[in-house]
Amino acid sequence: MFQPTLSDLGQPLADTTFVVVDLETTGGSPERDRITEIGAVKILGGELQGELASLVDPGRAVPTEITVLTGISDRMVEGRPPVSAVLPSFLEFARGAALVAHNARFDVGFLNAELSRLGYPRLDHPVVCTAQLARRLVDDEVRNRRLGTLARHFRSGTVPVHRALADARATVDVFHGLLERAGTFGVVTLEDLIAFSRVRNMPVFTSRRQMADDLPSTPGVYRFTSASGEVLYVGKATDLRARVRQYFGTDTRRRVRQLVEESARVDHTTTPTAVEAEIIEAREIRAARPRFNRRGKRVATPVWLALTTDAYPRLSVVRTAPRGDRVALGPLPSRQVADDIADAVCDALPIRRCTTRMAADTRFGACALAEMGRCLAPCVGGVDPDGYAVTADAVAAVLGGDVTPALEALRRRMAARAADGRFEEAAQARDRLDVLTGWVTRSRRDLALRTAGTVAASRPVVGGRREVLVQRAGWLLGTAVTDPGDVGAAVADLAARPSPEGTAPPDELAILQRWLAGAAVRVEQADEGLAWPVAGGADLERTRRQLTAAKARTGRPAPHLAAKRLVRG
Repeated sequence: MFQPTLSDLGQPLADTTFVVVDLETTGGSPERDRITEIGAVKILGGELQGELASLVDPGRAVPTEITVLTGISDRMVEGRPPVSAVLPSFLEFARGAALVAHNARFDVGFLNAELSRLGYPRLDHPVVCTAQLARRLVDDEVRNRRLGTLARHFRSGTVPVHRALADARATVDVFHGLLERAGTFGVVTLEDLIAFSRVRNMPVFTSRRQMADDLPSTPGVYRFTSASGEVLYVGKATDLRARVRQYFGTDTRRRVRQLVEESARVDHTTTPTAVEAEIIEAREIRAARPRFNRRGKRVATPVWLALTTDAYPRLSVVRTAPRGDRVALGPLPSRQVADDIADAVCDALPIRRCTTRMAADTRFGACALAEMGRCLAPCVGGVDPDGYAVTADAVAAVLGGDVTPALEALRRRMAARAADGRFEEAAQARDRLDVLTGWVTRSRRDLALRTAGTVAASRPVVGGRREVLVQRAGWLLGTAVTDPGDVGAAVADLAARPSPEGTAPPDELAILQRWLAGAAVRVEQADEGLAWPVAGGADLERTRRQLTAAKARTGRPAPHLAAKRLVRG
């Protein structure tokens, strides 16, 4: 079994520099009040490394009640350096250290408020709160968690007196006492300590935390498993140990508590990369359908959107890929998606929507769409088969990837409706554009991936190495992280693996597409070439980017604004 070393688990506490800080202020509001004194003590491995202390001129009168509490008066701070002179010294003193404070939200809140007023970035140090730790460790031993109470409990050599340096020294003693207690719970790293201080369900943490002890801090898939061997939940992680530990005490959702209580162990599979973990997770959820997983269990039957073969074709949703030369868009993940695309196409092009099978001479009463001019109305002889074929061919082109006619029609409708102030109708046209561009783009890319044979790609990762991914027909074969000079060997090794049978599911294709669309990805190999040039591709990509940019700027853009952007291009 994998046995993690301390370096695997995180930053060892013995090797962590802590700066214990305490502030005195003119009041309790970081926005309205100001710092009057700062005290800090630096420690490493239980040994004193240095101290910093200074009174601070708050630039305003010290309230009488504050003087009574702390002894700090206007006369004491008069002529003392302002906070703008003291903070740079504190930042240098605390560089590279974790911060410790009693009621850390108060002290860190004041420091961040002063930094913001001076134009400095907020503190990004790890923060440990001794009040939170005391709540987890000694709540049943003390009557309250005030610093004075805890200092007496741990027999501190310094009595806190509401002065910054004295209180910081007392907090050091309290912190050391709490660290000894935390060690009995397996807290050995800074990451452990911060997570432990946030635990809300101590009984669960105490009884189940050991299930994460043997997990590595690497990407992979984890499985909560019952005593009978039932897989209760499958998840993925970039850091298995850190992710699984979050379930024990820090997550208070009822369903999570039930999962942890029913679990006897956590099994895991390590993976070279996070993307491989994501795909293995999806495969295992589909196969095992764990009862605590809510997403990914339903395997939807793919469908295709195709034209019927009668004299006046219409769009139809079918469950098998059409054979021969019959054009179809798909596979699509669900009938609802296919219906949405069909609605968008029918809004753009006047193809009939009725479901009656029609011969050349079939006639029946016209529908409302025919009366509105949104259908060619072959049912009443409004067009012959040859005239109707022009529109049917345009629809077939959309299914085949050339969406130019449909996009132009929808853009014109959206602009016209917006110009007339009919914004709800313009919004509907915008949504049709969104559906059409999104799903046709995705379908084109999925088809390209399925028909490209074996595709290998790589991208740079930390340390000058490269992450390599190999897929075949939409199925992931594997990933690796290797040195740049060994990419070819990694590709050859991964490409030799067999691929699953059948059609790759949409969720796996979506994961692969997202990875391949990432920054700095380089295609290393593509048996059939990774491209699908079709008419209208540039127009499709342009419209898709415009819609994406519009939504990114304003959420869902106002129809009249979206119309102006798309028409003006």
